[in-house]
Amino acid sequence: MGRRPVFWSAPPKQRLRPACRAFNNDLLCGHQGHLRVFVDCRGLASNLGMTRTEFDLAPDPIPAGHGRLVHVTYRGGGLMRQKAGALKSRGEAATTGALRRYFHGRPYWIHKDMALNQIVAVTKGELTPGEFDYYTRASVDFVVCRDDHDQGFEIAVEFDGEQHDQPDQRRKDDIKNRVCIAAGLPLLRVGKELVQLRGSLTLLEFMLDKYFGERWIEAEIAAGRVAADEEYFAKFPETVAIQRRLFDRGLLAPIYAFDGLPDVDPSIVHWCRMIGEGISSPWESQVPSGMWKATARVEIIKGTMAPPRVEFSISRTAELREPNPNQNVLGVHGWHLASELAGYLCFSYIEAEWMPR
Repeated sequence: MGRRPVFWSAPPKQRLRPACRAFNNDLLCGHQGHLRVFVDCRGLASNLGMTRTEFDLAPDPIPAGHGRLVHVTYRGGGLMRQKAGALKSRGEAATTGALRRYFHGRPYWIHKDMALNQIVAVTKGELTPGEFDYYTRASVDFVVCRDDHDQGFEIAVEFDGEQHDQPDQRRKDDIKNRVCIAAGLPLLRVGKELVQLRGSLTLLEFMLDKYFGERWIEAEIAAGRVAADEEYFAKFPETVAIQRRLFDRGLLAPIYAFDGLPDVDPSIVHWCRMIGEGISSPWESQVPSGMWKATARVEIIKGTMAPPRVEFSISRTAELREPNPNQNVLGVHGWHLASELAGYLCFSYIEAEWMPR
């Protein structure tokens, strides 16, 4: 014979004596408000609703074919459930997107939430008891590994949300920084400004390009192919792309304005110049702790004759938290990123608002 279901109902907050055993093969099912559950002979509950409920069966035997559900306990909130996904915030989702774009087609693997003690080996004597306890529980948001026989660690990336301004979180971040740096693992810390798309690119992707570019330069220096004082200082590619589009609209860089172009009247040519108005470091009192602040101004000038006639001027300020707090990531400098972002903000505004008169 098939199993006979027994239906029951109970008020949502009813709480009766708990029990923990079930007998025979009866399938017990029922409704509690909008929640529908099935409890089988092993006392397992499969929750098909949106809340969690705990059901217990009485320890006394249930006659075969009849089934009896007693001592129902509703506690709300309860059965184990799968979480929505591996990404905890929009910032982590944006960081994931930037990493996937940058490393697409390259021989690297990206790992999410890897335990710190799987990356770095630390003995108890190297940290205080409290620091070592955190080390055993900590994880790194993103770890980039080389696609080799043992997936060697290349670089780590942490996304820092607003909670990282709290003193306790800053203390934990400092422990993680020191552990990674002592082990020789490059660690980048990025906030929302660094993973926000600027055109089709983020500053995180720009930083990674600078890191690998500087590594290439170091290899070239070691091979004797370039001078020992060479550094890899690239411009933010999206700013360059905007400048090219503005060139097509008649806005020239100074080199073209003053060297002259065929069939262009120098009295009506438009050209631009960018002026850095200052950079404030994270150690200066006028900026928030750990922040770089850079201001840039771009002027659009008509004609090449003195005195210059400024037709349009725009100034923008960028603030960025230091992404390379202990300077262990080659090629990445907070002041340079802040300056590049300020320049990008100026040119993106010009592209949207300026037309030659």
